[in-house]
Amino acid sequence: MLTVLSHSEISAASTLTVMALTRIERNQIYEAIAASNLDPAECSINQYDLEPVTKVEIRHNNSGSTFEFHPITGMSYRVTYNVIDGHNYTYDTVRNIKDLTLNIRRWGNEVKLTAETPDLWAELWRSRQFVVDIMWADTSNTPFTKDEQSRIAVQLEAFTEHVKERFDLNSEQTAHIEEWRDEVTESSERLGRKDWKLLAYGTIVNLVVTDAVTPEVARHIFIMLIQGIVHLIGGSEPPQILA
Repeated sequence: MLTVLSHSEISAASTLTVMALTRIERNQIYEAIAASNLDPAECSINQYDLEPVTKVEIRHNNSGSTFEFHPITGMSYRVTYNVIDGHNYTYDTVRNIKDLTLNIRRWGNEVKLTAETPDLWAELWRSRQFVVDIMWADTSNTPFTKDEQSRIAVQLEAFTEHVKERFDLNSEQTAHIEEWRDEVTESSERLGRKDWKLLAYGTIVNLVVTDAVTPEVARHIFIMLIQGIVHLIGGSEPPQILA
């Protein structure tokens, strides 16, 4: 939301005739965004003429975060810094375009970091809720046949090798995935279909919750499990864990 200049602010700036940004200034702003972690193509810049000053809004279109500024006295600017789910404040100590672009760069870095940071509490709740939901799924709990147990073992081995090839895993992460494979393979020999599904999904969720693997790796295992095995027992797709 744009902040409307007060009468006192306009009066203070009335000694100046502040025109729209020059091409050089617009380029400096562009370069400041590019120097941050944001892609300038994801941003827009708008100028609003509020006689006798011009107010400028930089908007990150994906998140809705904004950086607004307008001159107040001399060469000083009042800045409204707004990051969705991040910091929001107003200050008027920016003295020149150089200082202004430093703040724009800081804003861009925070926008990018905040937008890409998962809400761990929300994701943890969704993961736990999913485990509860699949406990009530309408799936038969009959045992797997010997042929189905063999197919599960082969698929899980293939999954493990595929994950090792696709992702840059350290030795500890590799060990966790191999432990998961062995546990899920062994459980197919003693658990019914419904109980096995609960264990298979739940242990993948646990890999994320305990930071044993990254969310991207866990999500990939989920997808392979659904596509390669779960058709044997039926059931719904798992959630996008820490997407």
